This record gives sequence, C-alpha cells and structure tokens, in this order.
Amino acid sequence: MTEKKIKILVIDDKEELLMLVAVIFEDTGYEIIGLKNSLEAFETAIKEQPDVIILDIMMPKMDGWEVFKKIKGNPLTAHTPVLILSVMADREEAEKGKEMGADAIMRKPFEPNKLIKIVNKILNTEEKHSV
Repeated sequence: MTEKKIKILVIDDKEELLMLVAVIFEDTGYEIIGLKNSLEAFETAIKEQPDVIILDIMMPKMDGWEVFKKIKGNPLTAHTPVLILSVMADREEAEKGKEMGADAIMRKPFEPNKLIKIVNKILNTEEKHSV
C-alpha cells in the first residue's frame, strides 16, 4: 500500500517565492503546488485538498485575508491548516492571524529550516529535511 504524499498549496503572487518553497521542500517528498493567482486559490484548495496551505497576505486582486476567510468559511476546506507568510507579519498582523484562526504566521524573508519546522509541526510530522 502506498503512503499518501503530503500536499502543500503555496499561494503567493511572486514566482520567485513559489520556486524557493519548491526547492526548500524538494527533498521532503512533499508535493508542492504553487499558485500565483489569488482569485483561483479557493477553487484550487477545494480541488487539490492540500494538507497545508502557505498563504501570502499582500496580493493583487484578492488579498490573503480574503482568501483565508473563504478557505476557513467552507466545510470542504475549513479543516485545512493555514500558515500565513507575509512581509507584514508584525505584532498586529500576528494578532489578527491568531484571532482569525491561522495555524502559524511567519515573516518574510524567512529561514528555510524554520519554514520546514513550522510546516512539519503543523502536520505533526518529524523533521524530514534541513537546509
């Protein structure tokens, strides 16, 4: 019997960040799905049913908080853990994230090992990769 591959949906309007996260998790065996368009985020979350979502806040068209509300407000995706990743992750943003139910909040730029540790903690898995 094959073990289900862990799936991470990364939503960020910056291609460089999507590629960086894919490289960071390359050796973990996790499947990384990168998405630049925040308007497609909710539908992609329903279709892909990721194990965790890494979500940027500052995006054009629909900001990350709006995406977060849609994900947490739907029974098909409400259970999915969300890690907020933002340049604006100050104390106020962290409080807002906690109040809204974010599983973790991390400031950009970030250390790759720290991102892996936080994702593994959210997923309750052992640390599988370090940079």
